[in-house]
Amino acid sequence: MEKPKSVSFILLGLIISLLIVRDANCREYPVKPIKLVVTSSAGGGEDLEARGIAPFLEKYLGTRVIIENQPGAGGKIAFEKFQKTPPDGYTLI
Repeated sequence: MEKPKSVSFILLGLIISLLIVRDANCREYPVKPIKLVVTSSAGGGEDLEARGIAPFLEKYLGTRVIIENQPGAGGKIAFEKFQKTPPDGYTLI
């Protein structure tokens, strides 16, 4: 009879801990501008697509979207810069 009680306490503790973690991660997003890194120079195909999408993202997300061009080395420069940014969701490539 003791075994089901201990299992229920473990499950209750697990559920409570999951709810606490969920509430800690429910911050409002975005609270600052989003940077969209483009791997081509201004006027290129990717740049035109990014600039065409940016107004819709701004309207949907309610914040500015900054287009940053990082051409060169087949996109390697942009990807290296992207890897150095914090993984906070405010820099996209």
